[in-house]
Amino acid sequence: MTAFKLIIVNFSLLFILCELMLRFAWQSPYVPSYDEAFFHEPNQSVRFKNVSKIYGNTDVIYFRTDSYGAIVGPEKTKNILLNDEYAIALGGSTTECALVTENKRWPDLLETPTINFGKSRLNSSHTLKNLAFVINNYQMEPSFIFIMDGVNNLSAYLSRGPEGLFNQNPKGFYRLALTHSYTLALIWNNIKSNDYFSFYKAQVSLNNQIPLIKEKELKKYWNKEKNSILNSQIEVFKKFKETINNKLSKIVILTQPHAFEENHIPIKTELRSTPIINNKRLSFKQAKWLMDSYNEITVKAAMLSNLLLIDVSLCFQKVDSSSLFYDAYHFTEKGSEYFAKCLSNKLSFTN
Repeated sequence: MTAFKLIIVNFSLLFILCELMLRFAWQSPYVPSYDEAFFHEPNQSVRFKNVSKIYGNTDVIYFRTDSYGAIVGPEKTKNILLNDEYAIALGGSTTECALVTENKRWPDLLETPTINFGKSRLNSSHTLKNLAFVINNYQMEPSFIFIMDGVNNLSAYLSRGPEGLFNQNPKGFYRLALTHSYTLALIWNNIKSNDYFSFYKAQVSLNNQIPLIKEKELKKYWNKEKNSILNSQIEVFKKFKETINNKLSKIVILTQPHAFEENHIPIKTELRSTPIINNKRLSFKQAKWLMDSYNEITVKAAMLSNLLLIDVSLCFQKVDSSSLFYDAYHFTEKGSEYFAKCLSNKLSFTN
């Protein structure tokens, strides 16, 4: 018993020492260093390894950020700001495109030079803060502000209701532990950067253990919640407009492309997880219906908010998406290129 207590004491002391050293020398990506913003940490450099396990691309992906907290692309942010016309992209991981080769993420490929402020797990509650920070602290006046929060907004609503789009603090032990422990954050960060494949596989495995929802229960949920979902979208879209203070910038809401097609064939293995409603998972067919229905609400909310909307999800319908996504929502390099081409083409018709 004494030896066991000694082990516990030594482990605790080592853990506390690690915490103190990391808090002094390392900035956890789960603890924003910005006031009232949720960008990536500035001047960050990460190597994602073993990426070929996921979709057969190059084995190492370099992910870097600049002094603005923006994702490094083919042009430096300060050079992009010299253009008469430029854009910024805000949203979650489908804007971030972390596992796409550097300089080939969709914001890098648009005809309009675009600064990528995407970051994994962000929803519109975070995007509101990030947009305000860009306008007020960076004094940016972009011609276009691309916002794609779809999948994370839906996830926030399903887990926390209408307040999900206005609450920056996600619940759950997992997020709480990573936020408050630098040691756990570093360990988790290294695990993901070295083997994202196992991370996604674990998500799929956990998802498959949840029972399927019945069609009747899904439709009942949607009929009950769809107006609330619409109203919460309208409310947050109006706040986007208020944030830019009537500047010449055009907010462009983007719908959410997804890979929930019945004939979708994974490139290597199944990495798609489906949404959870009432502690029950959706089938791929149900997930497709839900995402398409959610995109329709996004279109309606943008129209009622008098915001420009580009329905990029339409470009991904009736095409073979097996090489465009590596899971339900995240683009492969080819998918990122396809998305950029679609957005550029549709944007040209709005000017």
